Amino acid sequence: MPSDEYFEIGYHTDRFFELEEDLIKFLRFMPLEIHNSSEKRERVRSPYLADLLIRIGSNIDIFFRKLILSYYIDIDNERKIQKRNYLSFNDYKKLDEKFLKRGTKLSGCNIKIIQTGEYLNPFKNWNIETPTWWTSYNHVKHEALIEEANLDNIMQSLAAFFLLICFKKNSAKLVQYNYLCVLPQFRNEILSESKEELIHDIITKIFISPVKS
Repeated sequence: MPSDEYFEIGYHTDRFFELEEDLIKFLRFMPLEIHNSSEKRERVRSPYLADLLIRIGSNIDIFFRKLILSYYIDIDNERKIQKRNYLSFNDYKKLDEKFLKRGTKLSGCNIKIIQTGEYLNPFKNWNIETPTWWTSYNHVKHEALIEEANLDNIMQSLAAFFLLICFKKNSAKLVQYNYLCVLPQFRNEILSESKEELIHDIITKIFISPVKS
């Protein structure tokens, strides 16, 4: 799929919806209300979570690559000058200065977990050190280190993906999945794109975004 179509049709939002729904299936047996801290969630490991972590990480990777190729081609040009074959997470880190939402960087965003009231900052200091959840994603994907597929890494990585769909929003898809807090009379207008959506809260079944749409 061409990079511009990926964002235009809201495929990134579709993928987040499916991933969150799959996590919710797991949480029916391991509720967040009980696993209400990073320490508790780190003790919850499962092959199911390993598969989910790979899927979340892969979609974040796709999102970043398509974002760079669509809007920040200078980052890819720098990669070509250095004669590297592919974009890496170090390239993605350069987006923190470029990919702003009303003056807010990814690294400055705290996402609220509805069930526990906790706040996650999945991109905290990511320009200095690679997030644990991203390292674990690669370990699970390439080395089958299933022990790193814990519930906390899932929460952190899915929170990261949620933040990305908020920063690069597709209003129609956000309304379709009931993530956008808009008045009922405006829903059809936004879905048909006859009315431009402005600033609203973005809330899923698990997360509340720190940035409005």
